Amino acid sequence: MISYMIHRLVKAEEKQQLTMLYENVEIPLLDEKEVSEGDGQDVSAEPHPENEELGKFIDSVIRTKRRENILKKKIKGEQNLLMENTSESSNYAEKVEGHDNMQKDGQDGNL
Repeated sequence: MISYMIHRLVKAEEKQQLTMLYENVEIPLLDEKEVSEGDGQDVSAEPHPENEELGKFIDSVIRTKRRENILKKKIKGEQNLLMENTSESSNYAEKVEGHDNMQKDGQDGNL
């Protein structure tokens, strides 16, 4: 019973440490081309069997962080494009409204 509790505590602490590691990992930004090329790792860089699980976890964290960075870039670009289109639309609406007001003023003057 006691060994089971110790086992559970150790597993919980490992999970907490891995979570903290995941949250604190900073991956340098790469282009999408480099990300796809980076997935085929060198065979000589294989981790030792006892560290294989940790290596897989770290690789998955790196891939996830890169995907998140790429997604953030895409979203930011789309938001910038949306903002540009919105400002252009509002400028166009103001011009049309101003033109309509000028025409209306011109018609009032002719009456």
